[in-house]
Amino acid sequence: MRADGHWLAEYFEPIEVAPANEATAIKVLQGIKGVYEKFHNVSYTDDAIEHAVLCANKYVKNRSLPGTAVDVIDEVGAAAQLQQGPLPEEVVEVQKRIRFIVQRMEASIANHEFEKARFYSQEERKERDNLKQLREKYKLDNNPAFKVGREEIDRAISKLIS
Repeated sequence: MRADGHWLAEYFEPIEVAPANEATAIKVLQGIKGVYEKFHNVSYTDDAIEHAVLCANKYVKNRSLPGTAVDVIDEVGAAAQLQQGPLPEEVVEVQKRIRFIVQRMEASIANHEFEKARFYSQEERKERDNLKQLREKYKLDNNPAFKVGREEIDRAISKLIS
């Protein structure tokens, strides 16, 4: 075994993964938009999803699709949620915990700490179940109060690139 720490290179070959193209990113966002709609209590139009991908690809240069487009719809959802008025404090606290857990999980994956990442994944699942129960308790899923369109996407893009 080599002492310089690069022994992994002897066993593994790096694989480059190209960023998603716009069509693939749109499909990814269509697949996950329901999660963000429930989380932010909004409704994304199909046009807004496509616009988020196109704008993220065009204007956000330091990262790649679909991650940048996901950030855009998350930013738009959070801004729309603020316009709707305050959510019950219990819901806000659970949402904060979910964001914290997701950040920890992503950091664990980046650091190749997969046992920690598995733990955080389980914690996230528990908190999402908790959030689902709270949303039912406060009847937040019955009627999304805000429809997200192109204008809201444009505002989010301007925040991300400034």
